[in-house]
Amino acid sequence: MLDSRSRMQPLLPWNPDQLPAVPWLIAINTAASFTTNTNWQSYGGETTLAPISQTLGLTVQNFVSAASGLCVLAVLVRGLVRRESGTVGNFWRDLVRCTLGLLLPLAVLLGLVLASQGVVQTFGTQLEVTTLDESVTPEGTAPSRQRIVIGPVASQVAIKQLGTNGGGYFNANGAHPFENPTPLTNLLEIVAMLMIPMASCLAFGRWVGDRRQGWALVAAMSVLFLPFLVLIVCCETQPNPQLVAAAPTVDQSPSGGHEGGSMEGKEVRFGPAASAVFAVGTTATSCGAVNAMHDSFSPLGGLVAMWMIQLGEVVFGGVGTGLAGLLAYTLVAVFVAGLMVGRSPEYLGKKIEAREMKMGMVVLLVPPIATLLGTAAACVLPNEAAAAPNPGPHGFSELLYAFSSAANNNGSAFGGLTATSGFWTLALSAAMLRAYVYLRTAWLHGNALHLICEDGEFISTLCAWMHMVVLLYSMAWSCTQLTEQGLNGFVGDKVDMRMRLTCAMLALAYLYRWRDAWLGFWLTLGVTGGLGASWILSRTVGY
Repeated sequence: MLDSRSRMQPLLPWNPDQLPAVPWLIAINTAASFTTNTNWQSYGGETTLAPISQTLGLTVQNFVSAASGLCVLAVLVRGLVRRESGTVGNFWRDLVRCTLGLLLPLAVLLGLVLASQGVVQTFGTQLEVTTLDESVTPEGTAPSRQRIVIGPVASQVAIKQLGTNGGGYFNANGAHPFENPTPLTNLLEIVAMLMIPMASCLAFGRWVGDRRQGWALVAAMSVLFLPFLVLIVCCETQPNPQLVAAAPTVDQSPSGGHEGGSMEGKEVRFGPAASAVFAVGTTATSCGAVNAMHDSFSPLGGLVAMWMIQLGEVVFGGVGTGLAGLLAYTLVAVFVAGLMVGRSPEYLGKKIEAREMKMGMVVLLVPPIATLLGTAAACVLPNEAAAAPNPGPHGFSELLYAFSSAANNNGSAFGGLTATSGFWTLALSAAMLRAYVYLRTAWLHGNALHLICEDGEFISTLCAWMHMVVLLYSMAWSCTQLTEQGLNGFVGDKVDMRMRLTCAMLALAYLYRWRDAWLGFWLTLGVTGGLGASWILSRTVGY
């Protein structure tokens, strides 16, 4: 329906600018993006979509996709808590309750506050204003006029942030003054991103009858979130070293009217610190909204944003889905820790068996595999690699960030990438449609209904076990990123991309060898074969 509405846009009312039909590739990409809550945007909203498409199409999906994530969480909780019932609830009832009882009231309240602070909310579509050059216009010459797009923005921004959707009304997203005009709205939008994912953790403790479990989840997420928040703020508030080298006399230190630090790609009304906080919040929660250009961040600042995405959006994560993904990590951690101490793995009074482990590994493996395969294809196809105009390592980072964002349900981008060709729209759509992982998550926890333990006294040491698995995952994945950066100075651009991709895929294979030797063997064999085929293809196309 969303795809058809975009294609039929010229025939629909409330299209005063007579915008044409959205190209079919962009329409498919947009439909895949907004229905999966990824909200990757390969178009400029104000120049591509009419207000009716923005409101009845994208805003509706912002509610539905966020509510669907909460439905996944509901299945998860019922599967872990219920002892007698053989069902995990009704999806449609949960969808209506989550939309009308939680998301809609919060969105109305936040929308009213945002509108009071200057976020546009009107059924008008354009304003025509006289530009500031009127005072210097030669006599007898008409002053310059500019058309400014407006529309029902506040209502879309509210659910965009609360539902961790991230798709903006304007191409500049949260950097546009009509979406995020003041430091107060910036703070409210950051809080809105984190509110429901954090509340879900505490609610989980109440649902399972042990509040310590909820606080343990919050603690585990905070241990991963806070250090990198400090790191990215420190990086972005430092002077730009390139500018220091090129113009030593330029003062980048904080002063009365200047916050100092690296201001490239950032809004003056926010400054580098608030932009960095927004960036780590949007990548940790799978929101994808931006108030600054991540492509312009410092190397370590961009690394933090990419790393938070590549964790699988489990550090707070998306509405519902973040906690669901984190509990998949938890089950893996409980399984490993239980075997280490010679005890049958149990969690919340339920046995963790081979079947649950297999489904848990599917949940954890699909996003990184989609990321690496998509990046590999983009690297070996010369015309597609050219979509990143920056040469060398930073261009590769733009490719890797794009597929990381799509496969991990984020939607933000390194803005230098031109992702409008047929390959990019279809490849990113395929990466976003790995949403069947949610079905695996729901099946994983729904299957736990019948796995009741006789011993009800077992108390899981959740923090220690979960930290063991998440930090193991983080260590292997971050080593991949460090390897990519370390190879930059030693190899050429073409070899550099191939070598870094090799290291990334081998690190992935090594990561999962601890879980199952046979899985590690077959994954390593598949990676080796894939790299061989990639090398042959690259030689064939002359890259």
